[in-house]
Amino acid sequence: MPADTAGSQVLPDNEAQFLMECTSNVKLHRIVPVVFVLGLLVVLIPRSRALEGAAGPYLSPPDAPSASPAVKSFWQRVWSSEGFVHALVGLGPQKALGVGSKGMVIETTDGGVTWHYQSIAVQDLFDLSMAAGKAWAVGQGGVVMGSSDAGASWELLASGLAANLHGVYFVDASHGWVTGDGGEILQTTDGGASWTAQTSGVTVPLNAIRMFADRQHGVAVGDNGTLLTTADGGATWTKREGLVTAGRHLHDVHVEGSQAWVVGDGGTVLYSDDRGETWSAKAFPFVHLYEVEFAPGQDQVGWVAGRVIAGGEERGRVARTTDGGNTWTQVGGVEGVTTKDHPLYALGVGDETHAWVGGSVLAPNQGNWDETLPARQSWFVWATDNGTTWRHMLGGFYPAFFAITAASDQVAYAVGQDFIGLKSTDGGYSWRELYREFYTDPALLGPETPLGRIFYGIACAPENADDCHVVGRNARIGHTTDGGQSWVREWAPSYSNDLYDIAMTRAENGITPGRWSFFYTRNGTTWSGSNGNGSSLRFTGVDIDMISDTTAVLAIHKPTLRYTTDGGVTWQATILPDTYQSWFIPGVDALDVNGDGQLDKVWMAGCS
Repeated sequence: MPADTAGSQVLPDNEAQFLMECTSNVKLHRIVPVVFVLGLLVVLIPRSRALEGAAGPYLSPPDAPSASPAVKSFWQRVWSSEGFVHALVGLGPQKALGVGSKGMVIETTDGGVTWHYQSIAVQDLFDLSMAAGKAWAVGQGGVVMGSSDAGASWELLASGLAANLHGVYFVDASHGWVTGDGGEILQTTDGGASWTAQTSGVTVPLNAIRMFADRQHGVAVGDNGTLLTTADGGATWTKREGLVTAGRHLHDVHVEGSQAWVVGDGGTVLYSDDRGETWSAKAFPFVHLYEVEFAPGQDQVGWVAGRVIAGGEERGRVARTTDGGNTWTQVGGVEGVTTKDHPLYALGVGDETHAWVGGSVLAPNQGNWDETLPARQSWFVWATDNGTTWRHMLGGFYPAFFAITAASDQVAYAVGQDFIGLKSTDGGYSWRELYREFYTDPALLGPETPLGRIFYGIACAPENADDCHVVGRNARIGHTTDGGQSWVREWAPSYSNDLYDIAMTRAENGITPGRWSFFYTRNGTTWSGSNGNGSSLRFTGVDIDMISDTTAVLAIHKPTLRYTTDGGVTWQATILPDTYQSWFIPGVDALDVNGDGQLDKVWMAGCS
């Protein structure tokens, strides 16, 4: 079967309710190599590939049975767009690691262009620490996850240590501390295998902790202006009074040498140069600060991140200092995205010029077939490689993907709502965002209202993974010949409605279906309408499969198989028996068993 879109199909508005009523009685599901649903991407990994050592640790599930030729393939989640990024750690100019919602771990090794996604737990993860090539993450339910290979693989070290653990910090491979709800502070001396409670003397949530290199002096911060210090490794903690306006929460702390910086609500910045013994306030604009971090090994260049509310609008804010925090320069904008409604909760610093920030935006549903679906949180990451200007890297869009195509055994593309796309060139191990690339031809996206910002289908030429087409709302057809780096608009003649799917058998040959209109190409760039468009062809095509240049099958929701034997010029019908007349059928697949170009087997998927 040629490369084709798969997964959830998007329905015309007047038929959406019928689908919701009948999905509880599903009759058949197509078997496909990849599935996208609401920002979730999972890949079917053949066991033989795992046994051969294919790229990436994601090919070895934690509960995989012993190797055997009879063992079947398994499913692995490789992406989810929904939720929050809660913490980031920079590891030099190119590598960063982050954690977030539903056990999410993300990693980049190229400065933030591509990201590898893992889900290592069911709980949300709130903080991350790295030392001596190891990593630890903490979160919901008092869970502690550990990695002995810098985040490539993870294991559960502890759970139930608190209702939630918000902070973690290790000074070396063995000695670490965690903080959480109820004023919890716990210490480990064996890398997280066992934990001992320390007495904080407070009951408010503690959000972050840092220890100095001597492992004796440390600082913990929390809600209601709580700032604790220790000079004996945590055996005793002292609450520092009168430093913060009542009611303001403190969110993060950073230490370097004998210095410490604390940030919190209302632009709170506190500074100590004697390992927490005395503190002074630093002037900062009224911004709620959630993160502070300086470049490794020095105390002059650093960043803070958070949010500001001004003029009734909430915006993400990043500021940088080059003089140890005496003065700060705020970032005015971010290339590729608005800062409005993008609060920042995570900050990772690689060196004096490379840093990453992340957070979450409540993304509205702007055009899915069921417009009653609520807004959803979608995580995002921004990056700088010169210390001063920032650009959007990925995320922050409504987490709904509607189509995916495997262009080769290594290359895959996925597209969906908000004109967003992802591309993998390593078999799904890592992904990069396609968004700005779609704007290379202004005619492709244009000045559309939000309700028009959806791609429904994508297909690539089987012989060329760089030659692909996308289709979507308002008769959009986009074409790339360079692997998604640039796109040009192509046109469906005399048509302005939606296109729901696309299939290509060669770079020059393909079909895309719409509502009462269908289009085909013989040169890969210009499209012609089928005979009867808008008149006799009074049905909507939502899923198409081509078995040759001339033969294709089409699902139209109704219990009727539509097919063409002349490449889409004309369409014929086969009506299913009366037994199936109540069925709703949005999926179809076909097979030419003997290679003679004729339909030998057809599967239709739906419900009654």
